[in-house]
Amino acid sequence: MQREITLRRVWSANRLAEDVTRLIESSFPEDERRNTKEFLMVMDRKPMFGVYAIMEGETFRGVVTTWNFGKIVYVEHLAVEPGDRGQGIGGIAIGKVCEAVGETPVVVEVECPTDDMTRRRVEFYERAGFKIWEAEYRQPPYSTTQASVEMRLMARGMEETEENFSTVVGLLKMQVYGGREAVPAIQ
Repeated sequence: MQREITLRRVWSANRLAEDVTRLIESSFPEDERRNTKEFLMVMDRKPMFGVYAIMEGETFRGVVTTWNFGKIVYVEHLAVEPGDRGQGIGGIAIGKVCEAVGETPVVVEVECPTDDMTRRRVEFYERAGFKIWEAEYRQPPYSTTQASVEMRLMARGMEETEENFSTVVGLLKMQVYGGREAVPAIQ
């Protein structure tokens, strides 16, 4: 039986904003997300930033956030409620994002595949048609008090070339991370 999953746009005043922020806070380490106050501000003030509740009827199942830069769409966060994981909801949600943007390339950041959990995340996106890029990449910090994080980029509909890598990293750095540089964490 196909699940009836929809994506519903959320703004800070929406009743789902609390569910969205709670799930993002519990699903991502502090260095891989904005603080809640900034997240809610960006949600309302940046038209290219979309926050979508993953819904099954009126039941909140997860969240996906996207940045639409016109020539590419960047999926910043995708999380499913802990009790709903492993049921195909995330796959349906990423499929709906890709379907909605048509031929526009879609890019995601993933943790380097170094253990079972991070390899499963890469495999999840590979099943959705994404390919991992081999170029080294550090996610810039969200704020001056946070560290940058070693990641990898994955893309659907865009080959890994030096030009594409430079374009994507430039957009992310300026639009998502406020122009901050990615630097290695101090050991």
